[in-house]
Amino acid sequence: MNGALTNTCTVEPLCVAFGRTAATTFLFKPTVSNYNSLQVTATERASHGLTFLMGYTYSHALDMLSGGSFDNGISGNNADPNFLYANSDNDSRHRFTLSTTYNVPGVKSPAQILQGWSISPIIALYSATPWSADDLTTDINGTGELNNASTPFQFWNYSGPRSAFTSGPKPIPQLTGSAALAACQGAATAPYAGDAQLTKLAIASLTNLGCYVQGAGILTPPAYGTLGNAGRNIFRGQPYYNVDLSIAKEWKIRERFGAQFRAEVFNLFNRTDLALPVAFKTGTDPSAGGTFGCGCTTPDGAGMTNAVLGSGAARSIQLGLKLSF
Repeated sequence: MNGALTNTCTVEPLCVAFGRTAATTFLFKPTVSNYNSLQVTATERASHGLTFLMGYTYSHALDMLSGGSFDNGISGNNADPNFLYANSDNDSRHRFTLSTTYNVPGVKSPAQILQGWSISPIIALYSATPWSADDLTTDINGTGELNNASTPFQFWNYSGPRSAFTSGPKPIPQLTGSAALAACQGAATAPYAGDAQLTKLAIASLTNLGCYVQGAGILTPPAYGTLGNAGRNIFRGQPYYNVDLSIAKEWKIRERFGAQFRAEVFNLFNRTDLALPVAFKTGTDPSAGGTFGCGCTTPDGAGMTNAVLGSGAARSIQLGLKLSF
């Protein structure tokens, strides 16, 4: 038999190519997820005109692949099945919500102007969700997997506190050329101390790709032929704080007739809540530069659906009038 057969197998979750082949692919992709939480709820039922529902959750969500992730679970390190096991994309550790209604004590007055008022705020305070530095451009480890349809990403090396790389309205500063060598060479070569060859390869990748410095955090490309240590979802975005407010006024016209006027304000303090850096738009790819680490717009502006941290829309007001009979 002249030549060799090459089988392509893409069946999930277990893929085995059979036959006489020059290259046989065996891929088993187990996925694991865990969620643990402490939940507290407090309820007040109509006491002195006040009712409220308060809830707090302290939780930790971990998985190997969150819904909607772009990498299809292919990590770039198939030798380690737990390589992607880390904070889930929706891992918001602290979540506090309070919804309440207070019926303001009334005083008899003309046209019931000082009667029938109620105030109903809703407060939501959520801690930030995580994001990753995913190199989708450079085949640093030299396996060629980056060109596969699954597009596995590759991690860089990170040193310093993880909190230093909080995403925000501006990109994380990038250094290139001589500036990168001056500021980041120590961090780039530290993981390979004692290995002269890998140290040279680390300097080569740093020279070609540059580095990122923000606060005490430094992100550097790994030595060519190696994998970085900055794992999945080690950085955090911005927390989500939102207050909505409703003010209502009721009139009783007759026993069976009434009216209610309501003014509702969403995002009362007009706070800007930014989206996480967006994959495929250079937001999470350090090789692409540009807007790396930038949450440059709100989730609704980026066309994202964010059930965890809301839309980030600007303050809006709506008015309503209801007649009952």
